[in-house]
Amino acid sequence: MQDLRGEGIFNRSREVRAAPDVNLSLTKGRTLGIVGESGSGKSTVARCIMRLIDPTSGSITAGGKDIATMSQKELKPQRKNIQIVFQDPMRSLTPRIEVGQSIIEGPLNFGVSRDDAMNRARELLELAGLPASAVDWFPHQFSGGQRQRIAIARALAMAPYVLVADETDQH
Repeated sequence: MQDLRGEGIFNRSREVRAAPDVNLSLTKGRTLGIVGESGSGKSTVARCIMRLIDPTSGSITAGGKDIATMSQKELKPQRKNIQIVFQDPMRSLTPRIEVGQSIIEGPLNFGVSRDDAMNRARELLELAGLPASAVDWFPHQFSGGQRQRIAIARALAMAPYVLVADETDQH
C-alpha cells in the first residue's frame, strides 16, 4: 500500500513495503479492527484510507468513489465522509479554542449554519456523557478520557460514513 523510502545507516537507501496487499471491505453499521505487530502497517493503512498519505498502488473506494487517485481539490468534498480520531486528543484539539468551536469547525466548513452546528455539538457532548454547557469550556478543563470523547464527538459532527480510530500517537 505504501512504499517508505529512507536513508539507512551510512546513507544506504532502504525500501520498506508497509501493509502490502491489503484488501478490506466494510459495510454500513459494521466495525472492523486491524490488529498486528508494531510496525506492521496498521497506521499506514489508516492514513491511506484518510488520504493523509497517498497510497502507492491500489484503490480506496468509499461511498462508491475511488478516492485513492483523487486530487486534493477533488478529495475536499469527500473529507466530511471519512473522519479520524487519534489516540491523543490534545494533538487535534486547540488549547485556546472552546471545544464547541472545535466541534463545529468541520460542519461550518461544509455549509451547516452556526446555530445548527452548535446545537448538534451540544447533543454530541451529552451523548458522550458531558454537559451541553461544555461547549464553552477549553480542552484543559477536561480529563484525558473526556477529551477523547470530545475528539470522537468532533468526528461524528461531520456525520461520516467511515470513522477511523488510530491508536498510535503519531500523526
